[in-house]
Amino acid sequence: IHGTDAMVYTATALSFMFQGLSKPIILTGAQRPLAMIRSDARVNLISSIELATKNIPEVGLFFGTNLYRGNRTIKISSTRYEAFDSPNYPPLARVGLDINLSKEFLTAGKTLHYQDNFSDLVFTFRYHPGLSPQHLDFLLGSPLKAVIIEALGVGNLPTDINSFIPFIRKLSEAGKLVIICSQSPHGRIRLDLYKCGNQISEAGGISAGDMTTACALIKLMFLLGQHPQDPSEITRLFRKSLVGELSENTE
Repeated sequence: IHGTDAMVYTATALSFMFQGLSKPIILTGAQRPLAMIRSDARVNLISSIELATKNIPEVGLFFGTNLYRGNRTIKISSTRYEAFDSPNYPPLARVGLDINLSKEFLTAGKTLHYQDNFSDLVFTFRYHPGLSPQHLDFLLGSPLKAVIIEALGVGNLPTDINSFIPFIRKLSEAGKLVIICSQSPHGRIRLDLYKCGNQISEAGGISAGDMTTACALIKLMFLLGQHPQDPSEITRLFRKSLVGELSENTE
């Protein structure tokens, strides 16, 4: 049982911490407290308990009528009972009169691998029109090891006025990983699609594929915790689906 505001981050972190699961870990919560008459807490809790008896070897997030893969979720509302969504991956289960399970679960593991080392040396910012990379020069000399840029659409950033290409190149030369996420919840980063994407890639930018920004952040924190001195290994693993958080072969 978890508060809704940070549930996505916890679900994502648990999915990386507990790799090789053979049983479910399900997070749930409510928009209205349990003691209130029209609370959604009862149905969320009861459905989650029943789902926890199923053969679902994943970290899931249940809310409303859907069980989602935890590391694929975003919170979309602070007022609706359907508070979460999974933009780029279908629900693991839909709950109505019956429980309809997906056939796309992760393969159950034979051995559980538990790892809990995370690094906080990651920074995220959202690009907006008029943002000058000069305002972000403080990142170059910082102890940060990775920077996530929420770009436009499939990974677009300015390449003329206030160009971000030299800034990305400087970050890369300073030994920092530069990850490109999208401000659009649906779809994926495609640095091969437009000229500016090619320039971003050549400068050292790394596509987050169809991962959510929250997932990219937590995954980087996790990988930096496991391989603090090996950026090439972090890059390799970041591009790989470890626990179903990424659709591979998308570019």
